[in-house]
Amino acid sequence: MTDQPLQNLSSPLPANEPERLAALHRYNILDTPPEAAFDRITKLAARLFHMPIALISLVDESRAWFKSCVGFDANEVPRDNTLCSFAVLADEPLIVPDTRQDDRFVCNPFVQAEPGVRFYAGAPLISQDGFNLGTLCLLDSQPHAPFTPEQQATLEDMSAMVVDELELRLAAQKITQSEAKYKQAESDLRDVYVQLETALAAGAVYTYRWHIPDDRLIVSAAFAHLFNVDAAGATTTGLPIDQFINSIHAEDRPRIAAALEQAIATGDVYLAEHRVQTAGGNERWVAARGQVEYDVDGSPLVFIGAIADITERKRIEQALRDSEAQSQNILESITDAFFALDENWRFTYVNGAAEILLDRTLSDLRGQNMWDTYPGVAGSAFGQLYQRVFCDRVAGSITSFYPDHDRWYEAHAYPAAKGIAVYFRNVTEQIESAAILRQSEERYRTLFESIDEGFCVVEVLFDANDTPIDYRILEVNPIFEQQTGLQDAVGRTARQLNLEAHWIKIYGQVALTGESVRFEEGAETLNRWFDVYACRLGEPEARRVAIVFKDISDRKRNEDDRKRREANLGFLADITEACSRLSLPDEIMQSVGATIGAYLRITTCLFTDVDEGRGEVTVHYGWNSPDVLSTEGTFRLAEYVSEEFQRASRAGEMVVVWNTQTDPRTDGSSYAALNMYSFVTVPFHRDGKWTHYIAICDSRPRDWRDDELELIQEVSNRI
Repeated sequence: MTDQPLQNLSSPLPANEPERLAALHRYNILDTPPEAAFDRITKLAARLFHMPIALISLVDESRAWFKSCVGFDANEVPRDNTLCSFAVLADEPLIVPDTRQDDRFVCNPFVQAEPGVRFYAGAPLISQDGFNLGTLCLLDSQPHAPFTPEQQATLEDMSAMVVDELELRLAAQKITQSEAKYKQAESDLRDVYVQLETALAAGAVYTYRWHIPDDRLIVSAAFAHLFNVDAAGATTTGLPIDQFINSIHAEDRPRIAAALEQAIATGDVYLAEHRVQTAGGNERWVAARGQVEYDVDGSPLVFIGAIADITERKRIEQALRDSEAQSQNILESITDAFFALDENWRFTYVNGAAEILLDRTLSDLRGQNMWDTYPGVAGSAFGQLYQRVFCDRVAGSITSFYPDHDRWYEAHAYPAAKGIAVYFRNVTEQIESAAILRQSEERYRTLFESIDEGFCVVEVLFDANDTPIDYRILEVNPIFEQQTGLQDAVGRTARQLNLEAHWIKIYGQVALTGESVRFEEGAETLNRWFDVYACRLGEPEARRVAIVFKDISDRKRNEDDRKRREANLGFLADITEACSRLSLPDEIMQSVGATIGAYLRITTCLFTDVDEGRGEVTVHYGWNSPDVLSTEGTFRLAEYVSEEFQRASRAGEMVVVWNTQTDPRTDGSSYAALNMYSFVTVPFHRDGKWTHYIAICDSRPRDWRDDELELIQEVSNRI
């Protein structure tokens, strides 16, 4: 018997091969450069399935061309030599555990080579109209066990992600083509604007002057003709403004009347566009501008302005809107959510998919400022992406968690003629599925290292009664240390890090019930506040919790500052009322001292006479807390304070001492004898001389806050 060389088995062609190739070529994807969106999918597939090779293979007429490759150097191979030529014959995954045990592939040159392809798994790339374009495939030089149903489903999900990227890319191409169709309309509109500006510069506009006290509006003859009023009176003595208002379109009159009233009341520039019924019965659009002038008493005197006919501009704008409708039809047909923002960050368009994810309709959002409507975007990874694309005019993309929606989004942002355009999709399910599959520390950390929020995974420790008693930090992302200030936290427990017990209770509840929580909480030991989202991770028995958080300490401090200042205003009102009922200095000082002592938790409030000629001060009136001795009497200045202290007081400056024992302006032993360890003094002057001061003192060193110093100064002013 003669040995015959093994022959490679050519794959048959699909029954719909001409239509399939036409569908593939429709995407204009073949022979294009690598793109990050596709490379991320192949890299993720290789990591998830522990495969050395991952390809996005598009099967053309005589070749298989690879849009993205991991672990494979060639950009294409002959169609008869690739295993993918068999994968396009069916609309379900092709899994080959060992190619050398499969008659279809045993003679394939890539299988026969050493080390050769021994394992193949390919999920079809099915277009929206049902054509098999190629595969997302995984290869290895070692045989593998058949995929589990879960692994096969994951591979199919990722192949669907490839098709989504193809559809998104195709939609962007269609939009670019559509833009060319209305560029001419934009050019026409710019021409009209140039003509309008030229007319304004040449004075070819309708001007007016409204003398407000006697309600006479004087205009040019052309203006009078446009508004269908008596030209003889309008150009000489003027006519009441109501005669002109009556020529404005009935739907526009209330708005224009209100705008004029506001401009007169505020002095702001009056800007408006409205319709006018002309003498010939036609409707024209005009742009109006003007501003009020006031007399020396501040009363409105005259309102001067001009109008220009913008009817042609309005016609072209309508034509442009009609052209944009075609682009909107394309945007409504894609599965990804889409919105557009103008140069002022206002929504101009939102497609149906975006309405669902944003929980708002186009009518709700159009004209609304994105930062005001969705404040959670500010400071988030999405906000940073949008700002970067807006400023640099370079497209960008990101995948990140958005706590306000409790979802993960993948967003692609592109610069537009005015503003930016954003495509995004809810990828929460994919992210959570990927998290379940990635059990190792390195793979799990890779997913979250790119987010801007702090992230950690903790294992909650319970006692025999299922009461949470501690938790151990298992892993953190790079932002964790920056957000918390904790170093080398991995492996340590909350109690070892001196964190409060309420954190243990909250995360214990999440681990037990599986219910995610979103909350704001402070950590006294870290001197910080956090916005936190926590959810159970993995199986219930693992007792693990994933935590995404952000440091909001600055915002909280600002809120506390505002509350303290509001409380200070109330306190000042109480002080003023108390002083108004008293007349004797001692009564006033006792009342003020007791009130401010309780409010600021100080121990002494003194009103002191100053005799610089004798170098002495005398305390006549004062209030002391019960545990502090009275300080009434006469004291030598030089024995208590330095010349620097006296110079500042002569200059009318408040003097703030945080610690009398360390401040070079005070004598520590003298103040210790009086049990005064911090104080604030506010000097009073008469005839240019330092004659008195009020002193607010404490029996402990104290870090005086700015709002406390402002309050002391204001109390001194009112006394």
